[in-house]
Amino acid sequence: MLPVPDHKVMTIRFDIDGTIIGLDGKPDYDILMLILMLRKCLHCRIVVGSGGGIGYAEHIIAQLGLDEIVTIVPKVEGVADIWIDDKETALGKVDLVVIEKDYIYGESR
Repeated sequence: MLPVPDHKVMTIRFDIDGTIIGLDGKPDYDILMLILMLRKCLHCRIVVGSGGGIGYAEHIIAQLGLDEIVTIVPKVEGVADIWIDDKETALGKVDLVVIEKDYIYGESR
């Protein structure tokens, strides 16, 4: 397989609290499934950051068994093509905001 130039690799970045881990402290299995699906993409780099710091991120990612799949970086380091977070950040070229499962179309159930 030919090497892929860095400019052709898409970086997809996930936040931990409220995104990978729900506000209830439990893993969000939909997000985990998305990470597992994206790791199969040839030109995709998955990174994770947390306001809780590198040590916290390493602990959570290891608990979830994702340490061989993702790269952990400081929360706001670098540029991402897609930034997935539970808050609007304007830090990615495209920002995706994860909403709570009981929140649909602007109304809480």
